[in-house]
Amino acid sequence: MADFYSDHYTATASSTSQDDPRIKAAPGIAHAKIHYKRGSVTTTTATAAGDVLRFFQLKSSDRLLELRASTVGDAGTSATADFGLHLTDGGAVVDADLFYAGNLDIKAAVAGVDVMKDGAVDDHDRGKQLWEISDEGASSYGSLAAAPSVFDVTATIVAEVAIAGAEIILEAYYTSAGS
Repeated sequence: MADFYSDHYTATASSTSQDDPRIKAAPGIAHAKIHYKRGSVTTTTATAAGDVLRFFQLKSSDRLLELRASTVGDAGTSATADFGLHLTDGGAVVDADLFYAGNLDIKAAVAGVDVMKDGAVDDHDRGKQLWEISDEGASSYGSLAAAPSVFDVTATIVAEVAIAGAEIILEAYYTSAGS
């Protein structure tokens, strides 16, 4: 019978052996602290298709575990959004629908919809570093060193929000590379 080792061990080329059983995974995987971020965007004017809502920033080395969207109240008769990544400081799109490409219906109250499973990423990508997740979409950095140090987590309006004052909340649970 063979033993198979997870990524908590330093494995050799074979998944049935290991270099040293005392060597464990990096803290970001083995015993990380869970961090929480919450961003809330309230539109002050009606939005249009293509408008970007920037919620918060995460480091390229952060490991995203869960991303949940909520809306408060009525956002008009037609309102949908995709969720993804942009470069910081008003930067260009990395992948607008990396996390959620299903045009989330935000016209009515929505509570805690998991927006990390209907885009280029899926449940197998949870816990990967953000630069690795970004490689699942339109961009390809190839390594942490090649990736930007920080990304903006965003929603891109697909169908307009017909009224001003729509509030969208995004919550992230993640581990930091050094925790």
